[in-house]
Amino acid sequence: VPHYRIYQCAEDGTCSTMCTNEGRYCQIDPDGDLDAGLSGADVVVESLRRKCIWNLYAEAVDVRSLDDGTGRTVEVKGGVGAKWWSYVTSFDAACYSGAWDGTHFADESCIKGVMHQAGIDYEEVERCMDESGGTNTGQNTILEAEMELGYASNVYSMPSVLVNQMKVFGSITSTAVLRAICAGFMEGTEPNVCVCASTAVTTAAALETCVADVTNGGG
Repeated sequence: VPHYRIYQCAEDGTCSTMCTNEGRYCQIDPDGDLDAGLSGADVVVESLRRKCIWNLYAEAVDVRSLDDGTGRTVEVKGGVGAKWWSYVTSFDAACYSGAWDGTHFADESCIKGVMHQAGIDYEEVERCMDESGGTNTGQNTILEAEMELGYASNVYSMPSVLVNQMKVFGSITSTAVLRAICAGFMEGTEPNVCVCASTAVTTAAALETCVADVTNGGG
């Protein structure tokens, strides 16, 4: 499940354009210029948008049947979020890359185009953002939950990865995260893809090849 680090502005109110909801939800200004370009408030709004996409198209829609470890099958709500991944990947390529001035990052037409490409209903996502409290005044239930979770989990840097409620320390690489996930399984119960968690697999390219080999082999 993706989460977004949200901060609350200091009482001196110096956060300026880094915040929404009158200083309640903030993000660091990506380009370091509080007076121009992409703002922290833009990042907060996009974080809320992505959380709504996940909630609408993964948490509420995807249902998986999993073995609970005792041979019984249980229905688990919340899938891999294929449409969320499609949106995030396409957004970064179409609306963000090289757009430090913020023109594309917050451009409604670019956002709508990426959502359409990913099969996401723009109006439904906007309704989720508004109904959770919006980004103008007062509290937003989604952003509030993200902020509280960040503080409760002691997440003060990004990116941060938690596996089974435990923070992964050190270098955040795809192989390191896979090793942390696979370490949570009892011996003999690991999914086949955990063979790719071997210390011999040291690069993202090698991991991608390993996962493809396991998948194509029926793992």
